[in-house]
Amino acid sequence: METYNCTGCLFANKLDNGDIYCDKREFEGITCIIPKDKIHLNCPSHSDYIREETRYMRPWKFLHEADDVCQVCHRMLDLQDKNQYKYVEVKKDDGSKNLIRKCSICIKKGR
Repeated sequence: METYNCTGCLFANKLDNGDIYCDKREFEGITCIIPKDKIHLNCPSHSDYIREETRYMRPWKFLHEADDVCQVCHRMLDLQDKNQYKYVEVKKDDGSKNLIRKCSICIKKGR
C-alpha cells in the first residue's frame, strides 16, 4: 500500500527543527505546520493523491485533470491572479515542446 506522507510530498518544506511547513494552501494565506512526530502519517492533502472532482458541471473526473490547477503539484489556482502561475515551455523526451501551467511555488522551487 502506498503511503501519502510528507516524505514524498511536493507541498512539504522541511524546517530547521524537523517540522514540515505544508505550502498547499499558501495562496489562500493559510499556514500549516506538521510536527516532526506526525510527518510519517498519511495525509489527505498529499500532492500525488488522486482526488475526484467535486465541483459541479466539470468535464473531467479527477482534480489533477482540471484546467485551474498546477500541472506539476496539482495545487488549485486562481486563474485571475496572474502572480500565482505562468505557462512554461518544457521539452518532452521525444524532443518536442509542450506548454504547461506551473504555479509560482513550483517555479520558485525549481520544478
